[in-house]
Amino acid sequence: MPTAPTPELLPLRVFKELTLPISNECEDLLGVNGIYRNLDPDRPPLIRANNDLEAVRCFLVDKARVGSPHTVRAYEKECIRLLLFCRYFALKPMSSLDRSDALNYEIFLRSPPKSFVQPRVKGVPVNLWLPNGTINPHWRPFRSAHLSDSSVKAAIAAVKSLSTYLINADYLRASAFQLGRLTRDTRQAGEKKVERVLGRHAKQAIDAVIAAMPEETERQRLKAIRARYTIDLFYYLGLRISEVAGGTMGDFYSKRNQWWFRTIGKGKKERHIPVPDALLRTLVEYRRILGVPGDYPVPSEETPLLLSIRGTKGVGENQIYRSTKSLFARAHDYLEERLVSLPSSSESSEMASDLHALKHASAHWLRHTYATDLVDAGLSIRLVKENMGHASLDTTLGYDHSNNSVRHHETLRIAKRSET
Repeated sequence: MPTAPTPELLPLRVFKELTLPISNECEDLLGVNGIYRNLDPDRPPLIRANNDLEAVRCFLVDKARVGSPHTVRAYEKECIRLLLFCRYFALKPMSSLDRSDALNYEIFLRSPPKSFVQPRVKGVPVNLWLPNGTINPHWRPFRSAHLSDSSVKAAIAAVKSLSTYLINADYLRASAFQLGRLTRDTRQAGEKKVERVLGRHAKQAIDAVIAAMPEETERQRLKAIRARYTIDLFYYLGLRISEVAGGTMGDFYSKRNQWWFRTIGKGKKERHIPVPDALLRTLVEYRRILGVPGDYPVPSEETPLLLSIRGTKGVGENQIYRSTKSLFARAHDYLEERLVSLPSSSESSEMASDLHALKHASAHWLRHTYATDLVDAGLSIRLVKENMGHASLDTTLGYDHSNNSVRHHETLRIAKRSET
């Protein structure tokens, strides 16, 4: 299957072949003489870039050397969004953007024009690159008319990373994106921030929905087992979607009578994750119904970690995302029906919180749930960090809620003492 063009070609090809229905357009997109370019002949850039598109290309090439394909695609997307903003809205090259442009870019991200949003139409491809290596004429840089706060922050962070790279490379003298904070929290006063963890009621609802899936035919049974296996992969291994989509059965291996799973995560960091018996049982059941030789994988086995229903190819990230969202939606409906019949109590209040979580949940929430449950069960933060593949211990510490538990316990203890 043809792959998307390499980062060396991406910026140039996108702006040569992609046309959006916008009347205004910047004629000088290249920024050969951009206002904030470093044009000092005594201090030439450290990268081979004579214009903004070539500079972005160098940035993406260097990211591809150290980052995973998923990370590189994320940076590609944000670079394209920025350059399209320059071309159609700022009407100036990237190297001439000032602080006002940077602030307008945040507005652009939060409320992109309708012509920049790709509607979901059955049968219309959503990826930028078609299987034959050409640009999808239906592609648009946004899938939603309103980006969440976290998505906007991630987009701005990517642009800041780009500008830092270009300043350090002496391609730019300065960048407006480096002048402090751009993003703001748009939640209204009193609006609840959703913690991306699934509680016991949510997990029970997911289990109930899978258990209720029909298994009268071989195809139905395959769908039910694959649903169970998909959830178990995320929950028992704490994987990212890209790691599931890019993994193979051969990534499971046994050593000293212990089963492990090997994966390559962010920053091309390799990690080895203990595999619990519950996942092994689901794996064996999944392999049997697929007709794959042997109950357990063998070294170097190239069978995709998750196969399509037809069993002919691996499942992509978008399909995994959509299928888990669909499953969570059904779990939400199941839990909602149960909640309606319950009297008001602390149990029903907890169930309502889980109902709210299922409404927003995606496959990545199972990764957060995995880490939270490990910490709550007493596994050391250091070991959880290794399982998750975090670069910083501070990231893992975000899953440690023990201080809150102690604070709650001690506050109530003192409150009881003051009552006597």
